[in-house]
Amino acid sequence: MGSRWGDDVDEELQQRHQRLKVGFVFNFMQISKILKRIEEETREWDEKYPKSELLKIWGSTMVFLLIFMTLSYNILIIVTGLFMLLNIIILFQVFGVWKRFHYSAVMYWLMTIVALAVVFLIGWLLRGLIFG
Repeated sequence: MGSRWGDDVDEELQQRHQRLKVGFVFNFMQISKILKRIEEETREWDEKYPKSELLKIWGSTMVFLLIFMTLSYNILIIVTGLFMLLNIIILFQVFGVWKRFHYSAVMYWLMTIVALAVVFLIGWLLRGLIFG
């Protein structure tokens, strides 16, 4: 009868059971680190994990694109444009990880393009209401 002595200290066995949980993240560098960790540390995946974590990052990116689109008015576009560019880079990084786990690329780009259209439309309307 073999014992399982040492399994609780074996790092590889511990990492196999730990799944990375993602909350609402807004820092570009933090998101990049999280995406890299998801890509490197996830050994087993299914239709829910890490797809749900990638969708959380994708959703928080869309929220911040909405905020930056709403605030981009006249001269403010110089600052908000830079942050919008960083968020678009995040969308491409999420796609890279999405593709690595063999999720549908067509579905990702379809939902991204539709969401971007909605975000920019709502942002444009909100900007008109706020700034007149």
